[in-house]
Parts: sequence; C-alpha cells; structure tokens
Amino acid sequence: MHGIIYYELRKFVESRYGGANTWDALLTQSGLSDKLFFPNETYPDSDLVSILTAASAATGKTVETLQQEFGEFIVPDLVTTYRAYIKKGWKLLDFLENIEEAIHGTVRRNNPGATPPQLSIARVSPKEVVIEYSSERKMYGVLHGILQGVIHLYQEKVVVNVVSQAPVYKIKVVLY
Repeated sequence: MHGIIYYELRKFVESRYGGANTWDALLTQSGLSDKLFFPNETYPDSDLVSILTAASAATGKTVETLQQEFGEFIVPDLVTTYRAYIKKGWKLLDFLENIEEAIHGTVRRNNPGATPPQLSIARVSPKEVVIEYSSERKMYGVLHGILQGVIHLYQEKVVVNVVSQAPVYKIKVVLY
C-alpha cells in the first residue's frame, strides 16, 4: 500500500477520532508502534488492515464503515493533489469516467511499486457510468466513500447501485 494512504489515514484519525494520541494508540494496538509511514514509500497491506481492525475495535464501527468515512474524507486532498489531471469542465460522470487515468494512472507512473486498485469504467449512456473495481485488497468501503465524496463535490443527484460483487465488484452510477 502506498504511503500516501497511511498519511491520509493518520490525518483522518487525528481529525475525526481524537488527535495524535488516538493515532499512536491505534499503532500500539496494531503492533506497529515503532513504525513510521512516509508518503512516498510502499508498505504491506497488512499494516493498513491491522490499523483499521484496531480502529474498529476502538470505535465500535465496522471496518467497512471506517473505510467509507476514510474514502469520503480523502476526496478533497486527492482533488487538490491531482488537480492538474482533472479538467475544469468535467461533471461528475466525466470525473468518474476518467478517474483511472487521471489519478490511478498518474500514481502508477510517478510511484513505481504503487498498486492502486484497477478500475474499468464505461460510460454506458449520457447519464450512466459502470465501474468495475479489481483489487486483491477488496476495500469496497473506500471505493464507496470516495464515490460519496466525489458526488458531494460535484453536487449532482445520482443513484448508486452495486450490480455484482463477484467475480468482479461492479457499481452503476446513474444521474437523475
């Protein structure tokens, strides 16, 4: 997992769940108290799973709920970081249609070793996009959280439906 995710997770925990002491406590509970996470490094996925599991135990929220909250939280920073790759005239479905190349493609080119999820996105009509998510991490909550954050950002009214979960996780987003 790319270090920027840990950097953002720390910001999320500190801003939503009690500051630096909470982050330190989660690292201790995760057995990672001696670990530092740098934004441009790559770390084992198991570290993230351990932190989210500890956060779930501490908050009483499911890991998926925390993933959703986290996904929505990181949208403003992602948009700021990758602003140069996001066209000003895009609307919500345009953004979704181009997110794989605009953000994930940039991450892969600029950070060898980074493995963001693979998104296959199809504009099936002027008002509908289908997103297929492929990742061994299966962090569907983060996907849904980011989607909610982007919907909030563009302030468009949509219906989001999970079309399938296996063998590929597929979501349909329809404007209304």
